[in-house]
Parts: sequence; structure tokens; C-alpha cells
Amino acid sequence: MPSVTVEVASVLSAFTNDVTRLRAQGQTVGAALEDLLRRHPALRPRLFGDDGTLREHVLIFVNEERVAYRGGAGPTLAPGDRIHVLQAVSGG
Repeated sequence: MPSVTVEVASVLSAFTNDVTRLRAQGQTVGAALEDLLRRHPALRPRLFGDDGTLREHVLIFVNEERVAYRGGAGPTLAPGDRIHVLQAVSGG
């Protein structure tokens, strides 16, 4: 099972013990996120809605390329890949 780096936006670090760069394992983006969420369950409602799909303001990148991940398995990962989890922030 590939080991990947997951980088979360600093606004989400309050739910990962103030750590923004974490390790996760999984063959797919979904599996790696599930591995991360097992260790940081408070992060789940910030990323996913009640229906299990990714919230519309959360963006997922793999190796700096935005992926169309809404939930489920998602793109396949290779060892050393980097997943970036960003939360769009708006304001005026």
C-alpha cells in the first residue's frame, strides 16, 4: 500500500493537532483520506457532508494537479505522492 504525504491547509490544522504535513497510506485518494480521518476524526465534518461527498469548498490536489474527487475511491496513488487538501476561504 503506497505511503503518501497529505498536506492540509493551515485553517484545518486545528483538527490535526496543529500539524499540516501528515503521512497516510492508501491505493487511492479516498483510501488515503480515510486512513488520515481514522487518526483525526474531527477533520471529517470539515471535509465531507452527511452524504459522504466532499464539501464543495474543499479542493483536492495530487502532486499539485487538481483532481475531480467528490468521494469514493478517486484517483490511484503511487508511493511518495503528495495530496494537498485546501479549503476555499472567501470574504469581503
